[in-house]
Amino acid sequence: MFKRTPTSRPVERQDSAEHRHGTAAVEFAICLPVIALMFMGSIEAASMIFLKEALTVSSYEGARTAAKYDSETDDVVAKVEAMLELRNVSGAVITISPAEVSSAERGDQITVTVSIPCNANSLVPLQFFNDQLITVQSIMVRE
Repeated sequence: MFKRTPTSRPVERQDSAEHRHGTAAVEFAICLPVIALMFMGSIEAASMIFLKEALTVSSYEGARTAAKYDSETDDVVAKVEAMLELRNVSGAVITISPAEVSSAERGDQITVTVSIPCNANSLVPLQFFNDQLITVQSIMVRE
């Protein structure tokens, strides 16, 4: 087998502890911005998912209101705005087709579209979704 000679042991460096602290500092300096960017990006992505869900709910509630036989356009807009206000969403553009809900006859489709710019509702200042527009549409049949 192998015989171990006194010279086959590795020579230990006396400054290895200092060398390791320097390596850790360099690794930290390189990895911290990447980790921070990933963290802020995931917060922003979750915020945009919440924003889209808020638009979906408000558009659906508006379409439900519009589908009722005695509803008016002002009722639909008020319902959508109330749902968005509950979720602290600002800057929404609400489009209803036909424009006058009361003129729609039974069996007609009523479309409620809610659009919002991501800039106005971003949580992270880096603006990952800069100049993006989220649009949600709900269609229901008039009662």
